[in-house]
Amino acid sequence: RIPVVTCSDISRFHLVRSAAQGGSFRLQCEALQDLVARFPTSGLADDALYKLATMVGSDAEATVLDRVLLLETLVGQFPTSVYGARALSLRAESYRERKNYEGAAQVTRQLLARFPYADECPGALLATANRFRDSAMPEQAVAAYRELLRPHPYSDEADAALFQMAETYRADHPTRPPTSAYADLPRDLPARSQPHSLNHGVGTVF
Repeated sequence: RIPVVTCSDISRFHLVRSAAQGGSFRLQCEALQDLVARFPTSGLADDALYKLATMVGSDAEATVLDRVLLLETLVGQFPTSVYGARALSLRAESYRERKNYEGAAQVTRQLLARFPYADECPGALLATANRFRDSAMPEQAVAAYRELLRPHPYSDEADAALFQMAETYRADHPTRPPTSAYADLPRDLPARSQPHSLNHGVGTVF
């Protein structure tokens, strides 16, 4: 039996082909927007939204589209999308680029709540904490480091978080002996059964 090919199928095929071609940035964006507008439940819309969001970030002046709004649409309309964790991580990164660190922290918490064991979580949490630290917001930085360490105590980012947390605490308490900042860490952090990780990058301060 020969399948019936409809005009809708043909239109979708041409839009997908146009969106996949690496030619004109403007034409690609238009094809992706058409895919989302004309086939919002086709199974291609979340893919198109995510690709469009990454493209807008690379050439923001070429389009009036807002990456954050695109990612909000993706996460809101497609809660079970395979791009969910990546979309939230990219949205947090977009807020950090705009120096909206509170917004980044809020989105990162959403990422942690919805996808607590996604690969994107530790990196997003660490990046947000570091931006708080670099912006002279030590209390927020320490809180963000702790948010990373609770669910991901054995991740690669956890070692960096431990060290940066101690450095942040030490910088915020300049009159205390340097070693006291590190000595206070065990009281603040969950138990870790791999103590060698605590010494990584800290040198001989213990």
